Amino acid sequence: MKFIDLLSRISTFYDEKIPRKYILNFQNFLLKAGVNIYSCDILAIFTLISIILFLILYFSVYFFNIDVLLVLILFFSPFIIFYSYLNYKIELRRKEIEEEAPDFLKQLGSMLRVGLSFENSMEYMSNYGYGPLYNEIKITVYEIKLGSNFDDAWMNLALRLNSKNLSRSFKIILEGRKSGGSIANVLDDLSYDLRSMNILSKERKSSVMMAIIFLVISAVIATPFAMGMVCIYSNFIGTLGKTNSLLSVTPIVSNAYIIIHSFLVGFIINLIIYGNIKKGLYYSFFLVIFAYVIFYIISNLDLTLFSI
Repeated sequence: MKFIDLLSRISTFYDEKIPRKYILNFQNFLLKAGVNIYSCDILAIFTLISIILFLILYFSVYFFNIDVLLVLILFFSPFIIFYSYLNYKIELRRKEIEEEAPDFLKQLGSMLRVGLSFENSMEYMSNYGYGPLYNEIKITVYEIKLGSNFDDAWMNLALRLNSKNLSRSFKIILEGRKSGGSIANVLDDLSYDLRSMNILSKERKSSVMMAIIFLVISAVIATPFAMGMVCIYSNFIGTLGKTNSLLSVTPIVSNAYIIIHSFLVGFIINLIIYGNIKKGLYYSFFLVIFAYVIFYIISNLDLTLFSI
């Protein structure tokens, strides 16, 4: 109970001190990932995790002389993993919505042809459909019933879906509805276009998968192993009494190279998959963590293995 009370106090502190708009933005980010926990509670949990990790890693450095850079990476790893997990969930949700959208638009057009209104068709499909898209449609129907303007509710739906393709399609639907044209035909055409784009997206990802695998292996296995062996060789040369000015800078250069290389590979993978450099950190964080841990293990192998 004391632990829960402590979490509650920290959460209340954040709720009072952090501006409301930042709390709401973070809450929307969590909801997109399917995390139905109050944002300040999440911050409180990670505050306690930070304190516990700091104490553990501090004593690890003090008593076991662990590399400080490794300690920093391990300290930030839980937060990076959680952030990456949320982005992964958001990406899965977006893909699932884009897969459901063509069928939804096709069925919506069929219902309009039999004489149902646009709002009634949406309500009927939200009651019998299953998945994140239909959940968002149900929210939109509730907003309209509570008095919200249809255009505003429809565009809010497009924003919540977090998909550029669907946002463009929903704008076309809204413009067609305003112009008084045949919405059913527009919905059929958009359904066909979205289905074609989904197929092209899958083909593009499958065609570049070998290149992505090669980049991941180079960042996580090949480069850390090679730089680790360089550090082992430098240490081995140092134990023989041979002095060289390069030996002292080898660990620093190796650390910097591993981190920079992993970050750049993450950005390249992101550009290949999404074509958006802003999502590069999603892959870069993971690559840096795994690459540096492997490098640290390799570079600290027992030198007696190479003295045979």
